[in-house]
Amino acid sequence: MKIKLKNYNDIKAIACIKGIKMETELPKMLGYKSRWGLKMALKNPKKKNEILELAEKIFSVN
Repeated sequence: MKIKLKNYNDIKAIACIKGIKMETELPKMLGYKSRWGLKMALKNPKKKNEILELAEKIFSVN
């Protein structure tokens, strides 16, 4: 099964399945201090692509 990460909710869903804490662990894994900072960065198209690629590598979604 192939899963494609397209937005913040997809990242949250995968993190939840893997047992990663949304408030603290997820933003730190992706290089941000807070959940809010991560959400704001995902609104920037350049940053969004970088974050989604990093999330796919971290969660090894293929």
